[in-house]
Amino acid sequence: MKPQSVPRVNLKIADVMQEGGGLVAKMNVWLQQCLYLLGRNPAPAVAAQAVGASPYTYTNNGDFDVTALVTGGTVSAVDFTRDGTNFFTVATASPATVTLNPGDAVRITWAVLPTLTLIPR
Repeated sequence: MKPQSVPRVNLKIADVMQEGGGLVAKMNVWLQQCLYLLGRNPAPAVAAQAVGASPYTYTNNGDFDVTALVTGGTVSAVDFTRDGTNFFTVATASPATVTLNPGDAVRITWAVLPTLTLIPR
């Protein structure tokens, strides 16, 4: 007879202190989205985001997924990252759209200032 497996109580299921990825943050995102679906927590309004010096990086620190819409200006690259380190080019000109989960980021390299519009989902 094989001995019973014992749960390993000393292993973490999530790092509660990890910014944007801890258990509390994930539960908060889940709760916010459930409330949104029930109509009790409406998503924020569509908003323009001020674009800073090139290359400009916007990180979605909110509780909702957003679609980042890059329009106008002279844009040479729109890059996406989930970990803040590895960037993937999704467009080499505007207009461009990128879907950002909480914690994701978009980096915009530009010569003439573009417009960044955030559309919560």
